[in-house]
Amino acid sequence: MHALIEQLKVLKLQGMALAATDMLAAKNAPDFAIGLRQLVEAEVTAREVRSMRYQLKTAKFPHHKDFVTFDRLK
Repeated sequence: MHALIEQLKVLKLQGMALAATDMLAAKNAPDFAIGLRQLVEAEVTAREVRSMRYQLKTAKFPHHKDFVTFDRLK
């Protein structure tokens, strides 16, 4: 099964590879249809996260400030 994980990584399906690792480590494997749906959902979620990170990086927002480090107006 290690070959499956490597093939998913080669295909740049990082979300599926991570989810497959977790699924294979579980004691009871899910039904095929349920497992496939979980893999696809994991990949969709991973792509959405990567897309948001890319968009935030491209937008070049200034660094994050919280209330503790934010300069108060006098």
